[in-house]
Amino acid sequence: MCYFGNVSFKISNHLINTFKENLDSDSMERLIFKKVYSSFVECIENITRHTTEDVVYGDRFGILNVSKRDDHIIIHSGNMVKTENINELENRLQLIKNQSQEEIKSAYQKQLIGGEVSNKGGAGLGMLQIAINSEGNLDYTFQDVDENKKFFLLEVRLKVK
Repeated sequence: MCYFGNVSFKISNHLINTFKENLDSDSMERLIFKKVYSSFVECIENITRHTTEDVVYGDRFGILNVSKRDDHIIIHSGNMVKTENINELENRLQLIKNQSQEEIKSAYQKQLIGGEVSNKGGAGLGMLQIAINSEGNLDYTFQDVDENKKFFLLEVRLKVK
């Protein structure tokens, strides 16, 4: 599955429904299905909540690509991010990548209990959930677009066997 373009609420719902219909839940354990589905939904939510407006591609431009390679499902998601927000995002991602699964789960529980909802509607749980689901198998890059924004690309690898 591959999509690039405006990621509105309506399109997000369509992508989620299409993904769920096309995901072969019969051939995978229920827990694995839930992890893959949950990670996909979190990636879409990251695009809709955290994308900076882009004049050329639309105000919620993003990309989503899902592929299967060997015993992994790989989700790529990408969106524009304001340059001023890069350090905070990169620090958060590096912290997650450097933590053990137990530390990530603990951080998730702490955030769930004591976290506040941001003005964008999130509670800071999405990346933690993705890291738990993927057992830390995530990578990211930032590509310069212009002086005010960069393109954030996230790769999530989920073991399915």
